[in-house]
Amino acid sequence: RFCSEVHVGSVGHLLATCMGAENGTRKSRHEWTCGNIDDVVVQLGAYHLTDRLGMVVRHENQFDVERIPAVVELCIQAGIDIPEYPTKRRTQPVHMIGRRIVEFDNLELQEVDENTDDEFKESAYQEMPATINPVVMPESGDMVKAALPISEVPVLAEKTMQAWDAMRGGTRKLMRKYPVGVCGYCPEVHVGPRGHRAKVCGAHKHQWRAGQHGWQEASIDD
Repeated sequence: RFCSEVHVGSVGHLLATCMGAENGTRKSRHEWTCGNIDDVVVQLGAYHLTDRLGMVVRHENQFDVERIPAVVELCIQAGIDIPEYPTKRRTQPVHMIGRRIVEFDNLELQEVDENTDDEFKESAYQEMPATINPVVMPESGDMVKAALPISEVPVLAEKTMQAWDAMRGGTRKLMRKYPVGVCGYCPEVHVGPRGHRAKVCGAHKHQWRAGQHGWQEASIDD
């Protein structure tokens, strides 16, 4: 109830490892409550980029940019079309000349933020057009609990593991094509060629960095 600890079973464990609010009054004992899907499958949020080569997300406009699950944002940049999250698609290579983006399909020049992380800067790349039919994101309230026969539980568990392995394998392949960054101090993840500039890092010695993240290449476990 007070921390992110999860226990799968009818009775929660008695380990005194809770670091949540008012843990001193409970002697670090957990106060267990019924969990949901978001507790088991943790969704890391990331900023949705309508143009992955446009202006970076700055601290002043961080609340103007919507945050969605990082895996969903990665799939959108890879070609999935979701009506709720539009994004700009390019069919021709682009080049960066200084702080300008040169698009050869219409010779359009765009200004790029001067604060660009070198490790996420791309000189040229090509985005493939979307070839997958648009999908509609389900509402969280659409999930309905239903009684499941005992004989179907092992089959469902096996399908769940197969879906989990397929998701991780597909994400790993997409990360080889589209850059994903993670903060070296906190779990913040950013999908895109340049890390955002929101000063929200609260990890160790964040005062020395004015709350800015230290971006580095992410792995599948991030």
